[in-house]
Amino acid sequence: MKRESVLVMQEKKLKVLNLMTGGQVGGIETLCYNWGKYAPFQNGFAFLTERGVVYERMLEANFDIYDLTQEGSKISLSKIRKLIMIAKDYDIVMVHHGDPILRLYYIILSYHTKCKMVSYVHSCYGDNSQLSYGRMKNKMYEIIFQKAFDVSDAVIAVSKAGEKSYEQVYSVPQSKKYIVYNGIGSELINTGKQNVIDGCQPYKLLYIGRLNKIKGVDLLLRAVSTLKNDYELQLSIVGDGPERVTLESLMGDLGLEHIVCFCGESMDIQKYLSNADIFIYPSTCQEVFGISLVEALSYGVPCVANCLGGIPEIIQDGYNGILTEETSSEGLTIAIKKLLDCCQNGTVKRYSENAKKTALKYTIDNNCNQVNNILEKI
Repeated sequence: MKRESVLVMQEKKLKVLNLMTGGQVGGIETLCYNWGKYAPFQNGFAFLTERGVVYERMLEANFDIYDLTQEGSKISLSKIRKLIMIAKDYDIVMVHHGDPILRLYYIILSYHTKCKMVSYVHSCYGDNSQLSYGRMKNKMYEIIFQKAFDVSDAVIAVSKAGEKSYEQVYSVPQSKKYIVYNGIGSELINTGKQNVIDGCQPYKLLYIGRLNKIKGVDLLLRAVSTLKNDYELQLSIVGDGPERVTLESLMGDLGLEHIVCFCGESMDIQKYLSNADIFIYPSTCQEVFGISLVEALSYGVPCVANCLGGIPEIIQDGYNGILTEETSSEGLTIAIKKLLDCCQNGTVKRYSENAKKTALKYTIDNNCNQVNNILEKI
């Protein structure tokens, strides 16, 4: 009987409550969705501010979801009480988004539950994209972030760049630090293996991501405007966000309506990847990781990106893509041109083969196993 009890204990899955600001399409949300499907630990997902496409997809998949969005984005005693009650059923509380209010809820939970606490670093700290609220608010939020690290039993960064960035701003003991790269699902890897890029005119360019100012899509449009004089091009922009109207206006000003398509937000990315010759990631901020880059690589689509944050940990210049020499439309133009010329002379096939090899390093199975080992350790 005692032996049976031991076996049951060994088979018991750790239960993780994931605190999230919202459920729109993005790297954090995609990772959490994949955890719900593949992780060896059991997951619950608490959404505190907004729902979104990934939230709806989790709902359809019957994941354990807690919708706390009704009371808006401000700190709420009602939300605190609900979170404390929810957390009682879990072994670990993990915070994802870099929203200071979300981190404050996380800190409060650390004092009212017996759960182990894990802070997941999905952003590079220390640049204006992380804290840009004004001097007083920034100082207050920095205190919140530091306290969130203090109460954590583990701090997991998704790249070396992410770990280096928070080390420059915050104090975290070495014993708490871990790096675990994000990963993509096996079905994407398997279907991507069969994909062969066309590499013929019109050359099909692709961007997948949020339409925020820091994503640099305006630079991409300006680069395409320059390149269209020498190459026959088509650009698909998959995603949505606050800059969409501005970007569509810029598209019109540059006379690109006939070659640029704004496709909207979608989680069905395979149909876009299977039709792309070059993937472009023009972000101008210190991106900690780029899951959409890995998704493109899995389909053998070589990538162009700015040499910022954790991007050089994924894209090797001249191997599976091209890194820009400067973060500008001119730098992007030069980098895209290099791959377009490779399409013309046939050497893009080598980039494509290397891209697929790179993607194999970033699987969700690797990610889940590494995270599970950390959770069991703490």
